[in-house]
Amino acid sequence: MIKKILHQISNTIFPKMCIGCMERSIPNDQGHFCVYCLSEIPFTDHFSSPNKNLMCERLYGRLPVNFAVALLYFSEGNIVQNMMHLFKYKSEIYIGQQLGEIIGSRIMEGTITSIPEIVLPVPMHAQKKLVKGFNQSAIIAQRIAESTGAKYSDDFLIKIIPTSSQTSKNKIERMDNLRHTFAISPEGIEAIKDKHVLIVDDTVTTGATVEACGKLILKNGAKEISVACAALAY
Repeated sequence: MIKKILHQISNTIFPKMCIGCMERSIPNDQGHFCVYCLSEIPFTDHFSSPNKNLMCERLYGRLPVNFAVALLYFSEGNIVQNMMHLFKYKSEIYIGQQLGEIIGSRIMEGTITSIPEIVLPVPMHAQKKLVKGFNQSAIIAQRIAESTGAKYSDDFLIKIIPTSSQTSKNKIERMDNLRHTFAISPEGIEAIKDKHVLIVDDTVTTGATVEACGKLILKNGAKEISVACAALAY
């Protein structure tokens, strides 16, 4: 009885917020979105078809993957763009944590049969991370690892050269921008050897970043790789 009362008090003082708008509180048993946002959220079907979907098509012929999945579709002006903006630029870290939990649970509950052994976020250059305060891909990746029981590290895959923004670049320009910018630490090389590695990004557009990271990981001895992201540009 006391535990229930304390739980109710906690919910009153620290209500669970809808990650779609971060404006409305929701009951703990309602999930992650308020009814208004839930009606607009464009979920993908990737977790029921992890080997045949738009993400896989985006990477086809460029990067061999065990599976590739995105949770949501991102398009100009839709609710996902607003949500990811709040997460990345307004430091609403709670959004990324909840997205990571959802992705992790869907990996475990879906049709994916080979669960990754190591989860690595797309890295952010140390200088940029110092200014920003956090790596959004790492926030998502850490929760995925916790949900799947995989090993997590943000020290294995590192960004050694800062690059300009990818937003306005096409696929070829993005690959040129990323050339030779990533590296794997000695500890990382030892850890990923013969392992199934999951690369996590917050948003995938052309796939150039995860392609560059994936090729490097495979080159350094990983058995296979998979890709997961919160949002896929559509």
